[in-house]
Amino acid sequence: MEPTKAREILDLNVKEAASKMPPDTLVAVKMGSAAISRILTMRSYGINQAILPLPGENPIPDLSPSADRKQRLRESPLGRESGQ
Repeated sequence: MEPTKAREILDLNVKEAASKMPPDTLVAVKMGSAAISRILTMRSYGINQAILPLPGENPIPDLSPSADRKQRLRESPLGRESGQ
């Protein structure tokens, strides 16, 4: 399964069944969706900690550093923060 599809399913659960979920379950589902969003954002910038596949995720393409990927990392919020 692709992470975007998993996030979509989690968001749909929140939208459709939030009133029936225990409060802790609702928070956990929202956190899962937010975590997937953060991982996808990190991957878009080529941040190394986000390249490992998630459990049940389809194999991801080669994300080895290229000049383009390094430049996008420098331009990312994390890159600007570290002063690279």
